[in-house]
Amino acid sequence: QGVGSQFLTLIEKWLRGRGYKSLHVESSPEALKFYQRQGYHSMPFQDPDSYPSSPEDIPVGKVL
Repeated sequence: QGVGSQFLTLIEKWLRGRGYKSLHVESSPEALKFYQRQGYHSMPFQDPDSYPSSPEDIPVGKVL
């Protein structure tokens, strides 16, 4: 497991411990396979802060 995977696993564990049920991110096309290997899949969402995103970004998420 690489550093990125270890860091993501740590974040997921921390969020679960605080009662979060899912994690949503916008992946660049280049990073999509990384997220898919970590169990993320297509999961559209509404950014509560309404930050603009790149048209190339792909919304993915994971149920924690």
